[in-house]
Amino acid sequence: MKKLSTLIAGIVAGIMLFGGIAYANDWLKFEGSNTLESSNDKVEEIVDMLKEQADKNDDLIDEIRDLADKAHENAELKVRIEQLEQIRDNLNAAIKNKDKEIGELKKQVEANKGVKAELEKAQDERDHYKEELKRANKEVKEHGENVDDHYEDALDIVGDE
Repeated sequence: MKKLSTLIAGIVAGIMLFGGIAYANDWLKFEGSNTLESSNDKVEEIVDMLKEQADKNDDLIDEIRDLADKAHENAELKVRIEQLEQIRDNLNAAIKNKDKEIGELKKQVEANKGVKAELEKAQDERDHYKEELKRANKEVKEHGENVDDHYEDALDIVGDE
């Protein structure tokens, strides 16, 4: 019987030891894992936000570069338009002069039929200047539309902020 009571006492002691270990396990359990997981999630979210902001900054830098390029192009186009306008003004003055020459030549033709060849030459020159004027006006118009397009593009880019 002594063996039996020793055995029972050993079993009871084992059960109590196991119960104590189980209780200690719950009592000593690390409870910071949820906090660590939450912190890790927040850190990942912060990194994602920083990456997103960096991408936005890169996009803004690209837009600024595009605007600078367009501003440079617009400046070049404005200079070209001024040149074309000067050419147009010169051609208009030349046309006026040729019209005067034609008028004088017409008077001379009436007086002298032999100058008909000079009159035709002056008319050809006048026609040539008119064609040049049409071409210059067309180029000025095209360049003006190009500048307007760049201006609208710049407004679209700036308006996106």
